[in-house]
Amino acid sequence: HGQMELSGNECFRNGINGLVFHRTDRGVVKNNIVYDNGVVPKDGHDQDAKSSTPWMAALKKTRQPYSGLVLNNAAGVRMWGNNVRAKYDDDYAFTMEIDKGKSYNLQNGGNNKVCRGKTGNMLKDYVSTANSNACAKWFPNETKTPGN
Repeated sequence: HGQMELSGNECFRNGINGLVFHRTDRGVVKNNIVYDNGVVPKDGHDQDAKSSTPWMAALKKTRQPYSGLVLNNAAGVRMWGNNVRAKYDDDYAFTMEIDKGKSYNLQNGGNNKVCRGKTGNMLKDYVSTANSNACAKWFPNETKTPGN
């Protein structure tokens, strides 16, 4: 069997999630930088922007609470050296999504850092909180525009 590698990406200003490793087994997720995702409104946040922005006001649903890196129903994954800043403190920066009746665990990992957001219970052993100096180095203070 083969494997998939998702590495070296800078992922920002996407509508919902940052990076999702989706239903792929035997993978490596490494050295990605993920920040400022979750542009689609979330309940309890940015209500003024939602009501004053036509495309946001037209939405019938809000987004799920993930704006970082998500492993979605993926077995045998190794996760190393990813730096993530979720949009909000109550968004997941790192998490696993698992269908009912299934069971997956991270195969191996480490040196993953979070600068804002929560870490799902199944990934807590592989993710630690970065210090403010490291976060300032990895992520821009101003929101980037695609292409810049």
